[in-house]
Amino acid sequence: MRKYLCPIIVIALALVAAGAWVLFPSARTAAGSTVSSFCSSFAEHARNAWTRLFPPAGEAEVPKADDLPDGDIPYAHSANAASPVATSLGAIADPASDPDPGKLTPEQRKRRYRELVAAADARKREVMRSNLVKSEAGKEALKATRAYHAKVDAMKKLEEKFGPIDDRVEMIRIELVALKESVKIANARYKAWKDAHPTEVVDPDADKLYHDLIYRSRFFKD
Repeated sequence: MRKYLCPIIVIALALVAAGAWVLFPSARTAAGSTVSSFCSSFAEHARNAWTRLFPPAGEAEVPKADDLPDGDIPYAHSANAASPVATSLGAIADPASDPDPGKLTPEQRKRRYRELVAAADARKREVMRSNLVKSEAGKEALKATRAYHAKVDAMKKLEEKFGPIDDRVEMIRIELVALKESVKIANARYKAWKDAHPTEVVDPDADKLYHDLIYRSRFFKD
């Protein structure tokens, strides 16, 4: 009889728990809330621990044109800044390509201003990319960022074709969560490499060509 005692007790406890689960819905709700709260708390702690191990980069690696400064930049300062990175901007990189602002219509000046600001933005991207490809961590950050933006573009095309609530669009949204986390981790590793190799990194904000383009654009801004 003694050998059946433990199984009988376990079965009895299971039946009592099942009965309470059915007969007392408020207790069931409280238990569910407790489990849900525990899971949420655990997930939050896990995210915090992950962030401490791999802190996300504070800023985007490639700024938008709208992020360019509006204040005047002294030309003497830009002339002293080094520009060791080659450029593919073409003729617009040469100040001699600028027309005389006084001989242009307001619309032509606006167009030239936009061209120079866009060129400055492209130059900043060139310098940043030159930094990225110097290390495996940088290459991984570049690869992760490109993968994320490619997926965003694919999602936008599906949204235009099938609508924002289509199952295929929802699947891509789920994929984007993981891709965004990959970008944060890759950027954090690249930032750690930059901090450890300061002499190998060119500061985009100190690039001579970048500053010259910004300076020249001021002559065409109304």
